[in-house]
Amino acid sequence: MIFVDKLNMNKKINFAMGVLVGICIGFVLVKTISVQKSSKISNTTKTQILIGEFPECRFDRCPTFFSVDVDGDHLPESLVVQPTAMTQGAGQVLVIKNGKVIFQSDELPQLSVKPYDGENGFILEYSSPRDFVTSSSQYEVRYEFKNGQFVVGKPIKTGSISSTPQTPEEEAKSLVIKFEDLQKKRNSDVLKLFTPSASKEEADTYSFLMALDLENSSPRLFKTAGFGYKVIEYKLGSILKAEKGFRVEVEEARSSYDNTGGGWVNVGKKVYVFELVHIGGNIMVDKYYPKDGNHGKYDGFL
Repeated sequence: MIFVDKLNMNKKINFAMGVLVGICIGFVLVKTISVQKSSKISNTTKTQILIGEFPECRFDRCPTFFSVDVDGDHLPESLVVQPTAMTQGAGQVLVIKNGKVIFQSDELPQLSVKPYDGENGFILEYSSPRDFVTSSSQYEVRYEFKNGQFVVGKPIKTGSISSTPQTPEEEAKSLVIKFEDLQKKRNSDVLKLFTPSASKEEADTYSFLMALDLENSSPRLFKTAGFGYKVIEYKLGSILKAEKGFRVEVEEARSSYDNTGGGWVNVGKKVYVFELVHIGGNIMVDKYYPKDGNHGKYDGFL
């Protein structure tokens, strides 16, 4: 009788343990599935956010928006003219649908856009690059939406614009002004105005400023403590011809950020030197450094 009771007791214990194990396994599976679903949702959301480059003000010029049906679905899309440079009215046209950029034109000077008086599409109006000539032709071209994409038509010349060509000295001055205006905004795009690196040391410095040694990181320039400065104001000085281009001096007034809680603190004025050269018809910064200091390519930032 005692043996039978023990046997029944063991059966009950085994059953209870089996139920307990089943509950634990079920809980783990539910959590695993829940985490997987959560991960998928997170990744999908992140992808949607990262699609397309959305319009923003650049070089003191802001985008222009139009609400137009350009794909024939009887629902309006956003047709946007995005500025891309300070001069010549340069820009790109973006088409944004459901929060995504579905079309982006090439960068063109004197760019504007207008709706097409038809079923769908739009018309770009632009001028040909001036490139130191005395006139610039005006064109318009239709983009039509066909088979899920925008198809470009043949450009039609509509007129011409007279212009006064920039002298090399004016070119040099414009480049330095563009450079300093970007610095005032603490915009690392100033690095795009430089000539390519000519040595391993220059390449390493560029890589460090751009944080290319770090995965998925924004540039160090203007972002980290070592480069925590901004240009408050600047004054152009001499613009002298050099062997390969120009040598320009600029007096900068800078402030530095006090990480101990003092905020932005003025650090005085200093003269910086730009060595400019012509490459492929474009004028670029070859070196930028303090007049009283090291004369390396990027020493003006260091």
